[in-house]
Amino acid sequence: MIDYNWPGNVRELKNFIQRLVVIDPNEVIQPDDIEAYLPSGNPRKVKVGSDGEAPIAEVGMSLDEVERRLILKTLGQTNNNKTKTADILQVTARTLRNKMARYREEGLLDDDGEGD
Repeated sequence: MIDYNWPGNVRELKNFIQRLVVIDPNEVIQPDDIEAYLPSGNPRKVKVGSDGEAPIAEVGMSLDEVERRLILKTLGQTNNNKTKTADILQVTARTLRNKMARYREEGLLDDDGEGD
């Protein structure tokens, strides 16, 4: 983590930590968790949490499915706060709203914001 350049300084570090809290399946973030998700395109390791929760992304999964899972997990972590979810995912609230509407139309999301 020290070796990473952090070109966005504090803002990039803050966003990285917020995303790590959402995507890392463990309750307590360990140094190995940080190393696994340092910005470099993709996580370097596939992690399964102590609670047995599967990672958001798995080999062979479509990007749309990974995106949907990440949105739903982030919504869960933020108690369904769409503004905070959009901030963490670095998208506009409108983009998030549009994606959720599409998931509802496709039957992948109910009216309460719960995924299938």
